[in-house]
Amino acid sequence: MENACYPTLYRRRYIPDEKVCLRNDTIVYYDRHILITEWSTLKPRRDFDRGTSCYLIDKGVKISKFFQGERLLYHYIDILETHIDHEANEIVFNDLLIDVVVENGGLVKVLDLDQVPFALEQGLITCDQAMSALRISAWILDVIYRGDFDDLLKYFDRST
Repeated sequence: MENACYPTLYRRRYIPDEKVCLRNDTIVYYDRHILITEWSTLKPRRDFDRGTSCYLIDKGVKISKFFQGERLLYHYIDILETHIDHEANEIVFNDLLIDVVVENGGLVKVLDLDQVPFALEQGLITCDQAMSALRISAWILDVIYRGDFDDLLKYFDRST
């Protein structure tokens, strides 16, 4: 697919409430099921400076590799809900709050789980979105704990 045909990408967060155009993300691969981007931090940071992200659209996850220079620091997994508008040539990724970090040594952390009930109580997300976030999180954790996470990382190879 040529660059001119690539969709405009947006990230929608519920906490804080924002919708941001990901105009600095470079799409390196895209089909109906997989989107791979490369990006640099917008503002200088000490902890990382760039990354590569692989959206597994059908699975509801974005797996990102965070780098400092050439050194891979960790994998960061966002749980997502994807809305594709073919007419507008846009994709909106709704961040469903829960994140999973896989460190190089194998330590797995689940982040922001406490935001799900808060977002439900405040009416920021629906019950269906909360259930989806929990189901997708359970699936990705099962993949990691079974030792099959490397099978998902193979999708990044499409960008080369």
